[in-house]
Amino acid sequence: MKRIKLTKKKIRRYSTVLVILIVLVFLIKQCTAPLSGNHNRRAGGDTINVAIEISPTSIKTDGDTLSGFHYEILQDFAKEKNINIQFSGFSNLKTAIEGLNKGRYDLIVSDIPTTAKLKADYIFTDPIYIDRRVLVKRKSEDTIQFSHIALAGDTIFVAAGAPASDRLANLSREIGDTIHIIEDPEYGPEQLAILVALGEIKQAVVGEEIARHIAADYPNLDISNAVSFNQFQSWMTTPKHQELCDSINSWFAKYNKTKRFKNLKSKYLHSTK
Repeated sequence: MKRIKLTKKKIRRYSTVLVILIVLVFLIKQCTAPLSGNHNRRAGGDTINVAIEISPTSIKTDGDTLSGFHYEILQDFAKEKNINIQFSGFSNLKTAIEGLNKGRYDLIVSDIPTTAKLKADYIFTDPIYIDRRVLVKRKSEDTIQFSHIALAGDTIFVAAGAPASDRLANLSREIGDTIHIIEDPEYGPEQLAILVALGEIKQAVVGEEIARHIAADYPNLDISNAVSFNQFQSWMTTPKHQELCDSINSWFAKYNKTKRFKNLKSKYLHSTK
C-alpha cells in the first residue's frame, strides 16, 4: 500500500496539515472534558466509549474549547441521559473500526454513509444528516465539463477504511477502466483535502461537508464534482450494542425536531437536509 512520504523540508512547509492533528490530540488530552487520545484503554463502568473523527464536522478546537456538530449532539445526549462519555479522537476510520471490533469502543462517530457492505457486519443509528462524496482537486483554467470518464487511469486518495474506496471501485467498473485508489493509513479526509490544496497530492475523495469547510480556507480547491449520490450519514456500532443504538434512536427522534438541532445544522452544515 502506497503511503504519502514527506521529507523534513516538506513537513515544515506543510506544517498546517500536521499541526491540525497534533494540536487537537494535545488539547484533547489536556481538556477537562472526558476526551482521550488513548486508543488502547477504555473507560469502565457505565461510561460510553466513543471513537470520534477529528474533522470540521465531528470535533475540532474552537479557541480553547472543543466543538463540532457530532460532538455537541453527543454532549446533549449525555447531559439528558445523565451519563459519561469518553471520547477518543481518530483520523483514520480503519483504525476506529479495529478498535470497535476489539471492544475498545462502543460507538464510532463520523460522517459514515450506511453502505450495504458495512451494514452486513455493523448496525447504524438512524440518519443524523445527509451528505455525499465529492472529488477534491485544484482549480484549473480548463473549462471542459467534468466527466467521471476523465478519471480513467487517474490516482485518487481516500482515507484508509473509508467507504469512498468502495464507491470509487464501483465507479471504475462503471466507466470500464481502472481508477487507482490509494487508501492512506495516516491522514483523514480533512488532511487529504489540505494536501490537495498544497499540491502534495493530485486529488482525493471526501465528504462534501468536510470539503466545504476546507475550501473556505483554501479557495484554490475545486469541490464541485460529486462521485456519489446523497447518502444517509449515521453513527456505527456492533450488534452487541443494540440497546445503545436503540437508546440513541429514541432520543434523537425527538431531538432532531428541536430548535437546538436546527441551530447546530445551521452552524456546522452547508446543507440542512
